[in-house]
Amino acid sequence: MRQTGTVKLFVPTKGYGFIIPDNGGKDVFVYYKDVKGGKLGFGDRVSYEIGKGLKTAKAIKVKVLAVAYADEKNWHDFIGDVPQKDEDDG
Repeated sequence: MRQTGTVKLFVPTKGYGFIIPDNGGKDVFVYYKDVKGGKLGFGDRVSYEIGKGLKTAKAIKVKVLAVAYADEKNWHDFIGDVPQKDEDDG
């Protein structure tokens, strides 16, 4: 059964994030390989199914219904740049 929700957080450099389900309950983990097109952004509206993850349930067969910040510049103005790992950090 497909559910809908809003992307709470997605870290492109890590390839994962979380979705806030419309029906309430705990946030749902999402991995980029489970997203059609592989891209999500903060505030995007999505539909998904629930699958089994390693530790908890996760979103699978994720489809973007509406993009919240189509202009990447506006997204960065709102959320800020994603911190990059320093090469010295190991």
